[in-house]
Amino acid sequence: MRNTINPQIIHEAIQITKDLGNVVFIGATALLLHDINNRTTRDIDFVILIDNEYEKNEFLLERNYITTLENGKPVTRTPSPRRFKVDVYNEPIGNISVKEIFDKAVEKIHKKGTVKVASIETLIVLKHRAGRTQDIEDISSITKKYYHKIDYTKLSSICQNDTEMNEIKNALIFHYKS
Repeated sequence: MRNTINPQIIHEAIQITKDLGNVVFIGATALLLHDINNRTTRDIDFVILIDNEYEKNEFLLERNYITTLENGKPVTRTPSPRRFKVDVYNEPIGNISVKEIFDKAVEKIHKKGTVKVASIETLIVLKHRAGRTQDIEDISSITKKYYHKIDYTKLSSICQNDTEMNEIKNALIFHYKS
């Protein structure tokens, strides 16, 4: 069953790609772009290849991505009138470098544009390392849709060691069989 927010998120991901160029979507947005619709999201997460935090903020500001305080916390939003909340990362996430996320990213073609999205294997490792209830549910959803398409060589190259790889394999088998 489709959630009505999905077309908006997908459209916004395409707009962000047009605005900023080379970005890779991660998190719940990546799941939506992989056509896995198991939950809604309040923001759009992506990584960008800009090392310096100051340069990243300047880059975003030049493109009218404004950061303001909301409830005492900095929040970045896409240009008006869209105003979607975005989380922009330029540092490793879950001990996976931004460069590796980019290197393993895949392109997804939608009606109005193409976007780069974290690979299924990258998402599995990120979700496994985060370990929250919603991340375990996300791994289950990924497994149900992509179990036979998972590239275990790629997955292994992202894992830190054999122990982590075995934990993930066992989780995937469990979710596939359940």
